[in-house]
Amino acid sequence: MLVLFVCFANTCRSPMAEAVLNHLQSKKQLNWAVDSAGTSDMNAGRSPNPNTFAVLREHGLGSSHVSRQVRVEDFSNFDYILSMDESNLSYLKRIAPEGCRAKVELLGEYRMDELDKIVVDPYVRNRNKALKPIDGATTRSLYAARTLSIKRFKS
Repeated sequence: MLVLFVCFANTCRSPMAEAVLNHLQSKKQLNWAVDSAGTSDMNAGRSPNPNTFAVLREHGLGSSHVSRQVRVEDFSNFDYILSMDESNLSYLKRIAPEGCRAKVELLGEYRMDELDKIVVDPYVRNRNKALKPIDGATTRSLYAARTLSIKRFKS
């Protein structure tokens, strides 16, 4: 299973979700490939935001991610491309080649409770609220892993 998480700049939300799902899939020995990217190229080639690494460390997670922009070939290389919010989802659907392999969805669709469907961009909120995406990313990544595992084994 190949999963790509996408947010705008690939510096906070999608690298967090990537780190969480990498951790979960390695614990369960699922042997999935997980990556993340941004719809913007503004941070391509750079490390994610230092706060992202700090939050991951606080939760016992690590990451060696380098930010990158979504590429057209991602739509044929990944099984699932999961967006953090609706504006990035809309962009992804606009650039997705017709008949692409990847299923392009909102990460928030993989939830089993009343969490918001959107993983809020930390740059829009203050630091205390900005750090909450790890909780949302953890929960949603867990639900995504569970749901995608079930789908994978049924096919």
